[in-house]
Parts: sequence; structure tokens; C-alpha cells
Amino acid sequence: MLLALNAGAIPLGLRGRTASAERGVLLVGDAACQVKPISGGGVFYALKCGRLAGEKAAEAALSGDFSVLSEYEREWRRLLGGEISFGLRVHRLRCMLTDAEFEQIFSCFKHSDLLRKVSGGDMDFPSVVLLDVLREFLRRPSLLKLTAKSVLRYVKFLLGSNYSLHSKR
Repeated sequence: MLLALNAGAIPLGLRGRTASAERGVLLVGDAACQVKPISGGGVFYALKCGRLAGEKAAEAALSGDFSVLSEYEREWRRLLGGEISFGLRVHRLRCMLTDAEFEQIFSCFKHSDLLRKVSGGDMDFPSVVLLDVLREFLRRPSLLKLTAKSVLRYVKFLLGSNYSLHSKR
């Protein structure tokens, strides 16, 4: 028997500020947009940042100097900011693909050793498999053509055209 149902949007992006020394506040996990944009996951990010936030909070409490809380912001962004930014770009590019294009890309994975490389990669830092994916695209002219079309749509979108992520492609 279902007792309750709770749902909410997964926050994607890089939040402006996640630390306030003046207020003694540190944001972690979903509240800080520490979410993997490619998968929507975030347990690993929340654990890493939660530990870091706890260390900074303890340091501030023990020293009485709450200015150390601002170090949390710099440190978690150094650790995960680049990965989140990369994931956002991949997520936006994925939004530009039609379902047929997405299926075409993944059908190529089945017929190559790329699936093994991707599945053996670091799921918490997916950017590390990017080079293998790019090499595979270069080996397959059909994927390269498909990717080029999608990238052009993406660039057009970024340049502020009236293109909608959900428009007919």
C-alpha cells in the first residue's frame, strides 16, 4: 500500500552561492545543484560535498572563525565544478538530438568495444571517457555526420535563435 508520494524537479546547473560565512550556511546536494546532469544522480556528489561541508563547519566551530566556510565553495567547485559543467554541455546536446538520432548513436555502441569502455568508466566522473567516445565517432562517418548536425543545432540554440529544445526537429 502506498502511504505517500513525494516528487520534485532535479536541479541542474551551477548554483550561484552555496556558502555564506555571514549566515553560517553551507548548501549540499540538491540544494547546491550538486547533481550529475547526465544521469540526474547525485549521491556521490552529496557525500563528497557533505564531508567537505562537515569539515569546514567543524573547523569554523572550533576556531570561531566562520570565514573558513567560504573555503567550502572554492573546494567543492574545484573538485566537481568542471565535471558538472561538462555534464551540462552533454545534457544540452542530448536535448538537441531526436529520439532516432539518440538510438542511432547507441546502436553503434552495441557493435563496438566502446560499450565496454563506457561501462567500465568512472560513473562519477564521466568526462574521462570522452576521448574514447570521440575516437569512436571519428571512426564512424555516419555518427560524425549525425553529431555535426546536432552540434550545429546546439550552436544555433546557444546563439539565441528561436530554436526550442522541444520543437520538431
